[in-house]
Amino acid sequence: MRTQIMKLFRGNEMRIFGSRFVTTTSHPRHATDISARVKDEAQESGEIIHSPFPDLKIPNRDTFSYFYDISKSWQHKTFTECGLSGKKYTFGQTMDSSLRWGEAVKKILPNSKNPTIAFICPNSPDFVCLFLGTLAAGGIVSPLNPLYTPGEAANQIRDSGAELLVVDSILEPLADAVLKVLGKPMPVVVNGVSSSGRPNAQEVLADPNAKMLDFKELDPNSAAFLPYSSGTTGNPKGVKLRDHQEVQIGILPLFHVYGVVATFLPGIYLGIKTITMPKFDPNLFISTIKSQGITTLHAVPLLCKFIASCDLITKEDLKSTHSIAIGGSPLSTDVVYGLKNKAPTVHINEGFGMTETLITHTTPILNEKIGSSLRLLPNAKAKVVDLDTREILPPNSPGELIVQSPSSMLGYHNNEDATKETMDEEGWVKTGDVAVYTEEGLFSIIDRIKELIKVKSLQVSPTEIEEVLQKHPGVAEAGVVGVPDDQLGEAPLAFIVKSDPDVSEKDIHSFMEKNLAKHKQLAGGIKFVEELPKNATGKLLRRILKNSLN
Repeated sequence: MRTQIMKLFRGNEMRIFGSRFVTTTSHPRHATDISARVKDEAQESGEIIHSPFPDLKIPNRDTFSYFYDISKSWQHKTFTECGLSGKKYTFGQTMDSSLRWGEAVKKILPNSKNPTIAFICPNSPDFVCLFLGTLAAGGIVSPLNPLYTPGEAANQIRDSGAELLVVDSILEPLADAVLKVLGKPMPVVVNGVSSSGRPNAQEVLADPNAKMLDFKELDPNSAAFLPYSSGTTGNPKGVKLRDHQEVQIGILPLFHVYGVVATFLPGIYLGIKTITMPKFDPNLFISTIKSQGITTLHAVPLLCKFIASCDLITKEDLKSTHSIAIGGSPLSTDVVYGLKNKAPTVHINEGFGMTETLITHTTPILNEKIGSSLRLLPNAKAKVVDLDTREILPPNSPGELIVQSPSSMLGYHNNEDATKETMDEEGWVKTGDVAVYTEEGLFSIIDRIKELIKVKSLQVSPTEIEEVLQKHPGVAEAGVVGVPDDQLGEAPLAFIVKSDPDVSEKDIHSFMEKNLAKHKQLAGGIKFVEELPKNATGKLLRRILKNSLN
């Protein structure tokens, strides 16, 4: 498998989500004023749409230095707490431990100025310190999914050029297997007690006598974070990116950019206490919701569906929750109503973005409709272009969404061709998504370009079919792909997880005939499955469904 790394800026693009999130969700102007401004700017810029909000001034500083200064405002407050063990770090302790790790990095890799360090660690307070300490030392964080096979992990480590591997103690056998695949020695530090006598990162973090790094401000335009992304193709690419207390659950994995920019960095910026969870455990999640007074939640649709449908989570449990931010994939209206039923006053906010750009759109503002009113965030621009001619399209015309934002990647690591294919010299990034926008500057995401199904030359959105299927009482989940068809060119085929064991193909076809046009019917067939493949943030992996047919 070809692997590439996207390079994210070391500077403020790594934290812009935090400041933008606050601005857009608390902006005082009325929606009508915003819409009027967007209309005027759209006309002036020839259908290049600007954010309705004023541009934000972005400090030209590196991430660690900036957050180090900010954290002094609440250094005695709890920053992270492990949902399993109860281990806590205050903001001040986090920064001190981070500097101890930064000094250790300098000793382990004395000849490396900006080393890439690979991490195979589930979410924990210790991992947060290791992450920040690596940045303080001028290093680049390259996190790996703990569910990777040894071959997959070795591919990422090899491609990223990582010089050090940090692994959680329970995953040390995976590290040994990875080293065998790599076929060369590599220093390994264990986050916890090692079964092989390797250095223990937790001892470094906790040692009050350990020397702290005398850090200096770094170039904010250098790479700091190397997460992996499938981008607009199916191949993973690494991206180079640049006294009341709020409480949130840190369940989004820190090896995914969503977890970093939605919970981790804003948590420092806003002084939020984060309860870390190494993985989703229903009982632990429910007990955390009940005991911690969660005020804000960053989630994916699958988690929202769990909250809405779980009888053990009550209105009383969510009385402290004032906002839920969702990303990864669209949220169905049924789940929205379910959440609102349990938390009537909660503010539900959907975001759109990609690893290459971070978040660029958010919804809703005031009373705008969930899922159909994405607005550009400050400092961002967008245009919609024809899929064939690449000409900029007027409002209400579907085409590929192209965005420009200061939070966009530096480029794909070790892949100049992929960078040029995705991003032009002016920083416009192809999202690979089909979108449409209104005269008021409201964007709707229709589907992925490569996932659209062409039935007799008519473009059919698999997402639209999935949303209808999930309204059937016997369907728990559905995934739709296109398959070759001699008569139609392509035909929709559905993979369905049953909620009712007695539901039949005939039941489904009959239901679809009543709800969708003829060219959107499941002419490719129906396959009942036990589960659907998803990535770490709950996004459906249609390419795996399609590959399963071959």
